[in-house]
Formats: sequence, structure tokens, C-alpha cells
Amino acid sequence: MKQCTKCGFWEYESEFRKDRTKKDGLYPSCRLCCRKYQSNYRKHHLEQEIKRCKRYYGSLRGYLANVFHCMEQRCTNTEVHNYYCYGGRGIEIKFKNRKEFIDYVVDVLQIDPRGLQIDRIDNDGHYEPGNIRFVTALENVHNRSNSKCKAN
Repeated sequence: MKQCTKCGFWEYESEFRKDRTKKDGLYPSCRLCCRKYQSNYRKHHLEQEIKRCKRYYGSLRGYLANVFHCMEQRCTNTEVHNYYCYGGRGIEIKFKNRKEFIDYVVDVLQIDPRGLQIDRIDNDGHYEPGNIRFVTALENVHNRSNSKCKAN
């Protein structure tokens, strides 16, 4: 029998994890206390990660990085459900990288696209400078090639 340093209960040695660095070869806390500690540790770090992500993706550059990633997936990843509408039709991203895309939107378009959707002006054109804009969801629906209702 051994006493757990966390809860103070006496447990059988089988209730302790092995640890070669200790004199008796067992971890000082019982398995149950270790599980509680690890779940709280993971929960705390998960909360911190969520806060960090919200801060980044709430920023303009973070939002645009996510937009670029989604564009990239639609155009290159055959596993994406709507690939056939983008990469399957030959639509490509003509920006060299994410940084160039973000700089173009921030410096040239000079808009805050949060709350808007990316749209290609020429629906058969590529994602390239001069062919992208940010519009509301309703405007984006009207710009479809198979749209039944056109904008007035």
C-alpha cells in the first residue's frame, strides 16, 4: 500500500503509474488524481488556444488568411465537396502566396472584408488581382452562373 500525495488516500501499488526516477519505482500520485490533473491541464490549454485563435482570426489579417485557405482548398483539394465548381472547372489562384493576397486586399482594395464573402467579378476567371471583390451573401448568390434570379 502507498499513500497518494494529491488525495491522501492509501491505495494498492497497482493504482500508481510506474516511474523509474523514483526510489520505489512508482509515481507519487494515484492514477485517478493524475487523470484529473491531466484533464484540467488539457482543458486550460484548450481554452488558451481558443482565445489565441479568436484573437488571430478576429483580426483582419487572420480573417484574410482563413479566406485564402478556403480559396486554396476549393481550387486544389479534390476531397473538398465543391471542388468540381472551382478547381474542377480550371479556376486557379494567381496570387503567389497568402501574404501577397492579404497585402492586395489591404493595400489595393482598402476594405474590411469581415462579414463579406469573396467573389470573382468574372465568374469564369481565376482568383487574381483585378478579378476579386468582397460582396454580401445576397450579391454573391446573384453572381452565380446558374442563378435563376438576376439582380435588378
